[in-house]
Amino acid sequence: MVRGSYAWERARFLLITVVMLLIPVVAPVTAAQSGDLAGEIAFVRDGDVWVWTPDGSEAVVESGAAMDASLSPTGDAVAYIESGGSFSNLVIFDRETERNTRITDNEPFVESGSPDYVASSSWAIDPSWSASGRLGFISDRDAPDRLMQLWLVEANARNPRIAPGNGQDAGSIEHLELSRDGSSAVYTVLAAGGPEGGTTYVALRDFRAEETYPIAEGVQGAYDPTLSPDGSRVVVSIRDEAGISDLWIIEIESGVASRLTQGLQATNATWSPDGRSLAYMTPNDQSFTIWVAPIDAEQQMLSGEPRKLVEEPGIDATSGMSWIE
Repeated sequence: MVRGSYAWERARFLLITVVMLLIPVVAPVTAAQSGDLAGEIAFVRDGDVWVWTPDGSEAVVESGAAMDASLSPTGDAVAYIESGGSFSNLVIFDRETERNTRITDNEPFVESGSPDYVASSSWAIDPSWSASGRLGFISDRDAPDRLMQLWLVEANARNPRIAPGNGQDAGSIEHLELSRDGSSAVYTVLAAGGPEGGTTYVALRDFRAEETYPIAEGVQGAYDPTLSPDGSRVVVSIRDEAGISDLWIIEIESGVASRLTQGLQATNATWSPDGRSLAYMTPNDQSFTIWVAPIDAEQQMLSGEPRKLVEEPGIDATSGMSWIE
């Protein structure tokens, strides 16, 4: 979900490109859908990092200022963003020792609250941990134009570097997700526009080829991408002419797209590690509800009715979710 602000407004831009998409078919509830889910799902609630398991949910990082959590491949650590008001840092929390390691140092060494302090502060957002151990995040540090760029931290290392690319993003980026092998990434691009506003679209970047290209657009924006475990498909949120967001699945090679939900304001989807289920969020009267539904990736459809996982106040939808085995 496109944020409200992180120093400036992270607004939802109008997308001017119209795409042709298919209508979904939802099958009846299946036995597999009613079975037990496995793994852990991280999400943020009231500034703390929570983890859902089949046994329930519990807070694992009690910060009050946390956002954008991503579980390590083995679940022994959580990468998250610690907000400092005028800056933010990438932090790794070791779940066994309960110790934090700060990966970035974005607070300026000048008087707090001064114009120089605000002008020289930097932001880190949206970490994503691949199954390979490579960690990605987004930051405007060292960017002369202050655009948010993609950074990488290699497995077992603590030295971030700007990710390979060809500079084809049309603006700042957000909502990063790395592929399981860490060789590519999908994210939302916030492109500046003219009098009619800007655009949001979803891009894929291949680190090996250093190529970036758009893979999803929509009438009023495409955002919040999540890659299937095999990397062949992406689920995104697309906003229609009426401003309603729904989930769509797109085959990356062919571009064929199918609608998964209808009129739900659904966002922040994440695949299960086995590729058989999809978790996502919808708004409720007070907060957001986390749902899960079985998905048939080959048929590009949800294969059963959704099931409610978490419904609690204070869930931060802009922080998304992370699902590991």
